Amino acid sequence: IQNEVKWKETLDDPKDLKVGDKIILKFEATIDKGYHIYSVIPSPNGPLPTTIGFDQIKGLKAIGKLKEKGKPIQEFDPIFETQIYYFKKHADFFQEFEVTGTDLKLIGYLEYQICDTMTCVPGTREFNFTRKAIPNTNSENAGIITKDSILNSQEDTSSALNSNSSSPDSLSSSASPLSYRDWE
Repeated sequence: IQNEVKWKETLDDPKDLKVGDKIILKFEATIDKGYHIYSVIPSPNGPLPTTIGFDQIKGLKAIGKLKEKGKPIQEFDPIFETQIYYFKKHADFFQEFEVTGTDLKLIGYLEYQICDTMTCVPGTREFNFTRKAIPNTNSENAGIITKDSILNSQEDTSSALNSNSSSPDSLSSSASPLSYRDWE
């Protein structure tokens, strides 16, 4: 019964992927006639919704939860005695991510349930994507003070002090103390 749904997964990302960009992991399901898969919308005491799980995420941060494109069929199910939500023929699911590093790895799985009028079978669709991103020079971290920037500033000040005479007049004219504005 699991062959009754064909999956295609893609990582929709910009050509010049940078830290701070958003990317979308997409799952497209083509469902054979007479079958359906359940929505991401959980039903109390109902069938298993479609979910996403991650074994490894590197350089990415998930934004929100797994979403679906389009409106699922909604109906009351007398067996589950609750509203259920499902797709026939075609279903699209997607998960958005923010790029947080330059080496990206995304390994995980989509869990779903494929059903006909008599039987439901759980299924799993695994995915594995790697990408490279370039650092974003316009990132929010551009103005952050780090230990290295402080040490480099101290070294610059020390070398300026050592290159001049030790008189107070020469120190004040050639080496000024670092101010907050120097670090912006």
